[in-house]
Amino acid sequence: LITALGGYFGSRLVTNIREDKGYTYGITAQLMGYRNTANLFISSQCATHYTLKVVEETQKEIRNLQLYPLSDDELYRVKAHMLSDYSRTLDTPFTIADFHLSMISEHIPDNYFNRHIEILESITPKQLQNIACRYLNPDKLLVVIAGNEEGIKKNVLENGKSEVENPSACCSRYAPEYVFPSSPFITRTALPRDMTPL
Repeated sequence: LITALGGYFGSRLVTNIREDKGYTYGITAQLMGYRNTANLFISSQCATHYTLKVVEETQKEIRNLQLYPLSDDELYRVKAHMLSDYSRTLDTPFTIADFHLSMISEHIPDNYFNRHIEILESITPKQLQNIACRYLNPDKLLVVIAGNEEGIKKNVLENGKSEVENPSACCSRYAPEYVFPSSPFITRTALPRDMTPL
């Protein structure tokens, strides 16, 4: 699912935000897995005046994964990419050693890759859509924007996104705000009803 969103060059984020809109040279989505949890991480670099457009298009692509199942052709391409990517995981002595270290430290079962491939080959567009609806909750995501503080602030306010406030009041919780690290403010957004902030 995350590969389809932004995990390879033919992904939805790359196709929309880089190829169609030209807002960024690159954008990627990754699922960072840990022993007991995982984090979805989406990152991009863009010109300051495209900042909110990149955020909004990213939100749109996440919602589209929930609203519409992948086409058979798109799912075929994602599966082909992931299967070819697996072959690189164990193609050198160093990657093999890294895999064995991870197996030991993270208690990964011996059938990990076989199970992954079985699931990958059998998963359907409807199952992926259900996973998107269950796990991709834009209300629980946090958007972090780093860059030219004044330029971003101007971009936020020019686009009707509301007032600027002190981050100490709301940075400690996940909320629909844009967080500006190394900057003394965040914005609480006022988006249209049909748009949910990341």
